[in-house]
Amino acid sequence: MTGIDPGNPRARRETGRRPRAIQFGLATVVAVIALAVSLQAQRVSGQDRIEELHSSTLEATRDSAELRATVAAAESPAEVLAAAAADGMVQPAAVVAIPAAGPDDPADASLHEVPEQGAASPLG
Repeated sequence: MTGIDPGNPRARRETGRRPRAIQFGLATVVAVIALAVSLQAQRVSGQDRIEELHSSTLEATRDSAELRATVAAAESPAEVLAAAAADGMVQPAAVVAIPAAGPDDPADASLHEVPEQGAASPLG
């Protein structure tokens, strides 16, 4: 005999607990391993996405620098004059600079004053 009394219900319960505990322990270990593998896979996937975004950002930065250089060349005075001449525009014989008038200019000060109540406006 194995030393377990088949008629004793307590002996049957104790022997049933050990295999269940082992099964539960194994299931827990398998679940923890599956969780660790899943988290690692997500981390690797996230890292791939970060590297993809980084390379895309570098490419966009290079493209932006090239476009800025193209715009700077197109906005240069020589290029603007060449484009104007190609469109049939000519340079004027004389260039007259008109001085800017601001609020500090005494000749222009009357335009910036607030008229009194009932007074006529200097603008008409």
